[in-house]
Amino acid sequence: MKLEVLKAFSVLGRTLSFRRTAELMYISQSALTRQIENLEAEWKVKLFTRSTRSVSLTKEGEALLADVEALLAAEERLVKHVGQLSGAGRGNITIGYIERPSMLLIGQMMTAFRRVCPQVRIYIVTGTIERLLEQFRRGELDCLLLLRPCMNSLKNCEVITIEPQEMSVLAPVGHRLENLPSISLDLLKGETLIIHSKEKSRDVQETLLDFCHRSGYRPERVIEADETMGNYVANGRGIGLLPVYERDFELMFPGTKIIRVENSAGIFDRVLAYRTQHMDRELALFVDTVKEFARRHSKLLQKPK
Repeated sequence: MKLEVLKAFSVLGRTLSFRRTAELMYISQSALTRQIENLEAEWKVKLFTRSTRSVSLTKEGEALLADVEALLAAEERLVKHVGQLSGAGRGNITIGYIERPSMLLIGQMMTAFRRVCPQVRIYIVTGTIERLLEQFRRGELDCLLLLRPCMNSLKNCEVITIEPQEMSVLAPVGHRLENLPSISLDLLKGETLIIHSKEKSRDVQETLLDFCHRSGYRPERVIEADETMGNYVANGRGIGLLPVYERDFELMFPGTKIIRVENSAGIFDRVLAYRTQHMDRELALFVDTVKEFARRHSKLLQKPK
């Protein structure tokens, strides 16, 4: 029984909404469901009554919710007291990231850090890749969460791998390879490749094309997308390559299909870069927290689904 699970139970007991609770806890709805089911199995008590339209607490759930919230309040007071006695957690940390794909990870890391240093103010900055990189170079950002190739031009920083990524092919429905669970890129011979424009990130584009060439795939034609890649693919103009975390493309663009790319791990990992010059106590504590978070997160990703 972990505090994160108890917090999930507490939030769900108040919102009575799996969707809303998952958003507040920065986890997926399926992960939240597993947490609640495992807690019910561990306690041998049914906590919620669920239907297709509503969620409600059982009598046992209502009784235990009060105890859990009292425990969580005591834990929060303890963490704050420890921070006050240690003198840690009175500064600021500024983190930059690309909003849509990294929002979940940022929320999870902030939650983990606030348990250690609840008094530290965390400022979040979003923007284009090039703008965030320039802000990091000027010292306006302490940390930067981006894909690994984006960090190639940075100096005086260290990098932590937060989430290992494989690549996926985004193909139109009806594509000749759509029924394969995974493919090697050499099977795409003759296909037109849709890629993001260099304006979004020259390093990402160059790394992607180099990976294609090394894997035996030399696109017959390359089109730089000036809008969302999924629109191009759904309209049959070619295939796209993207990190596996963007599998929600299938939901955003019904006319597309995701196919996993073999031997593509480690190229487009999501990483956190942090400055190593003039590192203060708060940033050092944040880095240590993120390293522990990354270790645990990696183990969760390795578990069979």
